[in-house]
Amino acid sequence: MKWLIAPGPFKESLSATEVADAIRRGLSRVFPDDQYVEFPICDGGSGFLDRILSSQGGTRHSVVTTNAIGQQIDASFGLIRSGPRTLAIIESAEACGLTGVPPGKRDPTITTTFGIGPLLEAAAALTPDEILIGCGDSATNDGGVGVAAALGAKFIGSDGQMLPNPPRPEALRHLSHIDCSDCPTWTKAIPITIACNLTSLLLGPEGTLLGPIIIGPDGSVMSPEAAEHGKEAAIAEGSTETERA
Repeated sequence: MKWLIAPGPFKESLSATEVADAIRRGLSRVFPDDQYVEFPICDGGSGFLDRILSSQGGTRHSVVTTNAIGQQIDASFGLIRSGPRTLAIIESAEACGLTGVPPGKRDPTITTTFGIGPLLEAAAALTPDEILIGCGDSATNDGGVGVAAALGAKFIGSDGQMLPNPPRPEALRHLSHIDCSDCPTWTKAIPITIACNLTSLLLGPEGTLLGPIIIGPDGSVMSPEAAEHGKEAAIAEGSTETERA
């Protein structure tokens, strides 16, 4: 018999590759003469970059950035060349993933996606034809304002003053508009594709901002108190202004 072993990762426990190897070793003890094909899978969260590079080839590039709580870390992005086209691969969890934040500091009202910005800048400097960003297993829920701030976006409040940079999600309730005049020109020239869970919603009772559990449907952190703090309304305002910008 031939077995196809295609697991995803066990969150904060084993990578998809480690899970596949463990399953193969267990099965082979019972069925030593069978054939086994390991094909770990990933939905955009932890292991996204490794999985694509291992299956498609490519190069890994290291970047100094910050994690979700502002600590300096080394993270990586990938580059795949296929004929005349070049694709840059960024895994959000490399910069702001859950594994980089101690459990006691996983507060989605203060964690930020700012660290993805340096990864994007470094990838864009190599002039790829497209950038693919895997989202998932993030310790953040800031609506992307952190990465936008890292790329030069300014968030202007209703009083005409600039909000803290990067702004905390709740501050977006006071957002008047987003000034992108200082953002690099490549942000309009290089297409960016997001790899995420198709069933994940931003807003509403089934969205990633509300709910009674800590891990959202896309693997992101979410706070049970999010509604009480008005966070959903703030993110809704921020998403509206982002579309206008």
